Amino acid sequence: DCPRATIMEIGREVEVCSDEVTFCVGDLFSTFQELDAKVRAYEKAHFVQFWKRDARTIEAAKKRLDKFLKPELKYYEIKLCCIHGGQSFKSKGKGSRHTSTFKQDCSAHISLC
Repeated sequence: DCPRATIMEIGREVEVCSDEVTFCVGDLFSTFQELDAKVRAYEKAHFVQFWKRDARTIEAAKKRLDKFLKPELKYYEIKLCCIHGGQSFKSKGKGSRHTSTFKQDCSAHISLC
């Protein structure tokens, strides 16, 4: 048996094997909650954090596409990026204030569509 990572969802508890928490091209998810549970287990097992960088909802995709989309998926496409990377930001200021950031140009991301 492998150690378990317990992830709390609204109204229920989901257990994911932390030794097997990986993402592969071609992985399929039936609901957004299933994806979210796996992302949270991955974050916990690998000590990383992801944030929602880009997303298109099912409702927005229906306006452009003429096919059936499962509403349980919540998003038609989504890109999750590491909190240490993601979108670069160019300041428009003159540099009079000193600000800090934890961005480190990390390129880790999860893209689903």
